[in-house]
Amino acid sequence: MKFNFQFLAFAILSFCLIFTSCKKDEDGETLAGSWKATSLTTSGCTDPMGNITLNFDENGVSCDTDPSTGAEFCVEQGIVYTDTNYTLSISITVGGFPFQSDTTTGTYTLDNGEITMVDQDGVETTGTYELVGDQLTVVLPPDPTSGCSTTTVAVRQ
Repeated sequence: MKFNFQFLAFAILSFCLIFTSCKKDEDGETLAGSWKATSLTTSGCTDPMGNITLNFDENGVSCDTDPSTGAEFCVEQGIVYTDTNYTLSISITVGGFPFQSDTTTGTYTLDNGEITMVDQDGVETTGTYELVGDQLTVVLPPDPTSGCSTTTVAVRQ
């Protein structure tokens, strides 16, 4: 089965939407600081190739091998929040060579377990979040185009 790089790019961009800034909610929770993903899962996709799980190591890197070509592809991400803004950096390598890089910025609000994010293009997305200690879980609803729901778990560094 051929690896779908377009879908991986979509999953990464979905991940970008998940982590989109760092204001406090009424309970005093804050996302300020540096975060590394531990997992990203997309499910319910209309294209079964879109249903994936990426497990990241302690450095925020997830690697796998394309079974049809034998090429290793790796995804690396980093998230840094200030009090009102965020920067999310993603880079993908294939066979050790740069394939795609992206940096996304935006703002967010937290309200009673919901996170509303607005990226640099003004696109707004609302999902749910849970912050337990230094672990953050964000669940985004199905994307209207792909049908994919995205769940990301990250740890504060």
